Order: sequence, then C-alpha cells, then structure tokens
Amino acid sequence: MFNEANSVEEFVLDRMVTLGWSYVFGPELPRNHADVLLATVLTEALCSLNPEIADDPGRAEEVIYKLRAVIQGVGGDGLVRANEELMAWIRGERSMPFGPEGHFSTVRLIDFDNYGNNSFIVSNQVTFTQGPQRRFDIAGYVNG
Repeated sequence: MFNEANSVEEFVLDRMVTLGWSYVFGPELPRNHADVLLATVLTEALCSLNPEIADDPGRAEEVIYKLRAVIQGVGGDGLVRANEELMAWIRGERSMPFGPEGHFSTVRLIDFDNYGNNSFIVSNQVTFTQGPQRRFDIAGYVNG
C-alpha cells in the first residue's frame, strides 16, 4: 500500500542514513518528551568540542540551561528572536566565563572544521509535548 510513511518518510530516512546519519526511532531517543534537546548527546559534544567544559563537565549543564531558555523564550521573545539567538549559539557567537580566571571563552556546539567530530542522528515519529502535543515525521539532531 502506498502512503506517506513508506514513500517520503522512508526515502528521506534511508537517504540520511546513507549519508552517515545514525537512525534512532523517535520513542527510543534519550530525551524527555517536553525537551527538544538530546541532553546526553549534547553534553558529550560540548565536552568534546570545548576543552574548558571538558575540564569541568558541570559547565555543560550551564550551557544546556541557556539553550533551553532560548527555546522556551519563544513565547515571550517571539519565534524570530529565539531563532536568531539559537543561530548565534550554533555559529559559535556566544561565550561563557569558563576560561582561566573567569575569562570568557567561545562555546562551540558544532565543529564546522571537521564534520567527523559531530554526532548526526535522524529520527522519525518524534513526539514533543510542551503545550499541544506534536509529532514530527522526521527530526535531525546535530550534537543533540
């Protein structure tokens, strides 16, 4: 039988896996349904990409707290402002006082110089339940 799941969704998932993405079925993702981030994957990436965070892995929680605040700020700041702020984090334009003597150091979420240092996860049927429940056919995660 021809339907969306066995045509478009399966085609995109197969293509992404062929390109090197790891597939994880949505309900099996290591996350709370109210959180869009994969905190364990993100923590590993933050420690891997930022020596100052690797020295004190508790700092990863501080970054994740800031990222969650941006995401949850959509209601107050609006979607455009939240997207701009999240993109600033993704591009490495944000810093935290993690350096020696509290000096600010840039926080890297993605390694743009060596893509092999990043984690790529593609998933389907991802449920998000903050406000009305939503289910995404396909979701891609880069470093959580």
